[in-house]
Amino acid sequence: MPRDDAATHAFLRCTLNTADRVKSARFYREVLDLRQRGEFTDTDADVSALGISQPAHRTRSRLWDRRWSRRTPALELAQWHEPRAHTVVPTPATTTGLRAVGFRVESVATVRTAVARAGRDARMLPSGWPTGTGPTAWTLDPDGVTVELVQSRLTDTDGPVLSHLRLNCTDLARSIEWYEHLGFDVAAKETSTLLPGLPLGLVGQVEVASASLQLGEDDPFRLELLQWVDPPGSAPASSAGNAPGLAHIAFAVEDARMAHRYLEAAGLANGEPPRWNPAPGSTHETGWSVFLTDPDGVRVELAEHTPR
Repeated sequence: MPRDDAATHAFLRCTLNTADRVKSARFYREVLDLRQRGEFTDTDADVSALGISQPAHRTRSRLWDRRWSRRTPALELAQWHEPRAHTVVPTPATTTGLRAVGFRVESVATVRTAVARAGRDARMLPSGWPTGTGPTAWTLDPDGVTVELVQSRLTDTDGPVLSHLRLNCTDLARSIEWYEHLGFDVAAKETSTLLPGLPLGLVGQVEVASASLQLGEDDPFRLELLQWVDPPGSAPASSAGNAPGLAHIAFAVEDARMAHRYLEAAGLANGEPPRWNPAPGSTHETGWSVFLTDPDGVRVELAEHTPR
């Protein structure tokens, strides 16, 4: 386990690359009641940490649920003007990498009605998907990103809550160990779950292994790891940092440079030194951050951010 000032202590945001920020923001506002609290434009930005060598021109919007505060996570919509991306979001449920952005909702039926008003469909998933949850549905946002809706009694707000990210991995034990090095704890784990494949767009019965990770008991946000056992996971269509869909996740650390030293000693640093990027619109982020890739190539940012 890392020392306290090198460990992650909160989920900050997930970046979603979108073809049309206005259209995407409208979907999340109308269906899930997210509110935009900031917009930033990067011109000639250094995005080499995202695997892109040329300077970038992009616009980013950050959306929060009704709990909005520095203690709650954000969904960041990024529209790339240069370099443009030309690939499509992979749709198979088995695709490795960031697979879904998840929300707790008071009523799945009510949100499915809002989805229908937005001209989209939401299908119910097998009971208990993948384990220990209430009724759950999947829908797709305008960019084809999977949005997971989990019915749960809400006590901290009267609207949908950005509650989790689902990440498909190729080796559950390896991914658990990697994220434990960042400071995550295993809240729940299932080595084998059998589910009907049809609601997931697959044929026959499927087998998955899963784990739910959290950053301490006081942080309700979860990172949901899922390993497809049968059928096995499939490779993503693109690993480019500007590829459409869920792009990377950012967690808060007290000291990014100390975190980097710890990760180097643990053999987890991917060769990227700590970097200084001005933190737009934030009085709590310093601008120091470290970029890593997890065992399946998912980009993870550790951004310096004062603890709660």
